[in-house]
Amino acid sequence: MLSNYIFKKIELSDLNKATTLIWNVFLEFEANEYSEEGIKEFKSFIEYDSLKEMMETENIFLDGCYQDNKLIGVIGYNLKPHINLLFVDKKYHGQGIAKTLFNRMLDVCKSENEGFVISVNSSPYAHEIYHKLGFSDTDKIQVLNGISFYPMEYKYRR
Repeated sequence: MLSNYIFKKIELSDLNKATTLIWNVFLEFEANEYSEEGIKEFKSFIEYDSLKEMMETENIFLDGCYQDNKLIGVIGYNLKPHINLLFVDKKYHGQGIAKTLFNRMLDVCKSENEGFVISVNSSPYAHEIYHKLGFSDTDKIQVLNGISFYPMEYKYRR
């Protein structure tokens, strides 16, 4: 199933594609859970210049899933390690793309550490998806700057 896809680092030349994909998926699945303030906060985080600066300073790494040169999935993370973004085009949900993107991040973290905890602030929409990936809640739902999220973590030990 995943053999039709190419997973690789997102380069600056594809950053506009990434921001468009993230924004469109966000609007379809998550925006209804956010206040107007939260939507503005999220949009400012994923704007091209914001992500570009974070990529250049290695405060975020972006990996993507491509099919026929079309970007269909994105994960954004840092090496704290923390997942900032995980979005897959609706047409490709349920095919293991998010899991594969997460496993790519996990491989990077494994090469750097013996054991670690990955954190994520999951949207209400993605909450169950993160449970399926092995994450556990660390607290009840929170709201910060209009963004509703569940603090979660994934513990890895060799």
